[in-house]
Amino acid sequence: MGALYLILICCLSGHIVLFRAVALGSRILYVSAGGIGSHYPAGVAISKSLVRRGHHVTVCISQESYDSVKDGRDFPPNVETITFRASFPLETTFRTIDKYVRSALRSCAPNDVIDELPPQDYPGQDDHTIFDLSASFCDDILKNTELIAKLSASRFDMIVGDTTFLCYALLSQKLSVPFIHFGLTPMAPSQHDIFAGNPVSPAYVPERASELTDQLTFRQRFKNTLMYHLVRYFYNKLVLQTFELVQQRHRLRPDVTFQQLIPEAEMWIFSSNFLVDFARPLPPHVRFVGGVLTGPPSQLIEELDVFANSSGEAGLVVVTMGTLITSQLTEQQSQAMATSLSLLPQKVVWAFSGRAPSAVGNNTLIVARIPQNDLLAHPKVRAFVSHGGLNSLHESVYHGVPVVCVPVFGDQGDNCVRLRTRGMAVKVDIKNLMDTTLYEAITEIIQNQRYKDTAVIMSQIAKDRVSGMSPVDETAYWIEYAIKHGTQHLKPRALQLSFIEYFMLDVLAINVVIVIAIIVGIKYTCCSRKVEVAGQ
Repeated sequence: MGALYLILICCLSGHIVLFRAVALGSRILYVSAGGIGSHYPAGVAISKSLVRRGHHVTVCISQESYDSVKDGRDFPPNVETITFRASFPLETTFRTIDKYVRSALRSCAPNDVIDELPPQDYPGQDDHTIFDLSASFCDDILKNTELIAKLSASRFDMIVGDTTFLCYALLSQKLSVPFIHFGLTPMAPSQHDIFAGNPVSPAYVPERASELTDQLTFRQRFKNTLMYHLVRYFYNKLVLQTFELVQQRHRLRPDVTFQQLIPEAEMWIFSSNFLVDFARPLPPHVRFVGGVLTGPPSQLIEELDVFANSSGEAGLVVVTMGTLITSQLTEQQSQAMATSLSLLPQKVVWAFSGRAPSAVGNNTLIVARIPQNDLLAHPKVRAFVSHGGLNSLHESVYHGVPVVCVPVFGDQGDNCVRLRTRGMAVKVDIKNLMDTTLYEAITEIIQNQRYKDTAVIMSQIAKDRVSGMSPVDETAYWIEYAIKHGTQHLKPRALQLSFIEYFMLDVLAINVVIVIAIIVGIKYTCCSRKVEVAGQ
């Protein structure tokens, strides 16, 4: 389960994004999970949407993190920036991330619940876990009197926070401002549904890291139920209790526990839809808006455009394993990938950092970073090799590109299983990667037309939006809606019910008592009659 919170550590790079909205007379504080992976670009996308709506945006970010991302890919120029110092250097964050990724890539038990817990520290490295660092970072925010004073002076009407870094729930208490959960990972029964008032049924809603579908056998339902309780236990123990210690240290809302704070959110907004997730009931205050980073492409840079257009009828294959994974691939894994890609008749664009493998073929262009959404939209693209990050799969669905999934940690395996179930992806185990593994998988999805046909259908569904708004604009809309109208009329009463009331254990108990009373009464009556007959 620790892998689930790998992205959480990105928050330790020190990013807090503040959106000050002037439309509707509102001010919004957005707490981002950091500058690594898709979480930071999502904050950028939301800020741009709010700017287009006439909002003024303020960004609060640690100085070191700001220096690492101010390369033109971040916020619009009309965004104000506030910087502060974090307790831990950025290098500590990167070492902690790298440590986990290396462990995940070398693990031999990918489906084990225990494998989802944080790995032990390697000898000679920093003695920190992602949970220690996240608590420390949250503490940095809450004890920074100058920062808190600036935030208080802004008189925000709403806080929106990334669900991988729950400090915003405490910050909302510090500032006496309501908050909204924004999720860039799939909605998990043990971590989200239970607090949002969603009906939780392990009979057909797969638990996080289970890699199950919504059609479960008895054995799979048993496994899913067990995983739900295990993951919920460790989530409470390792994450919620960590933040509760911070809550107690700062004497925030002593009348409630941190677990009781989470359901107080005005809304839950997820960058998801029922193409990359299985259908399930959702209360009105929970919204699936789709992939917030998807949309029409921008113009490709000349190098990529020329390379893609030169691919001929064979077309182009796009390969990216995500920011966190690529640099930590073992030599055997990167060489096996390079060898497989060199065998393809297609040209290949491979996002790869570090020293390129010696087996890279003449058909492969290696770049440090690719404009993924723009490149996947190119008509020459035939297949997409991905680690299975939720944002990457949203973009592949949006542009109708079949996927070869190579999951490593966290929700990636679940995401891949869902897309494979839909019929537009195949899944490859990176721990069993051989020189021809990727070649065979890519060849399968390119030559078998059903993958492309399914991808096109899913693309049409993803673009057919009743609201007419893009996912990121719909996110901004619901934020404004919550500020303007409140959401008490959207929240189910289940949020106020106790465990006994919710599962109607009191009603069940009364029914059992009534049944027992009837049985005893009947038995007593029958016995009395037998005694009377015997006496006669």
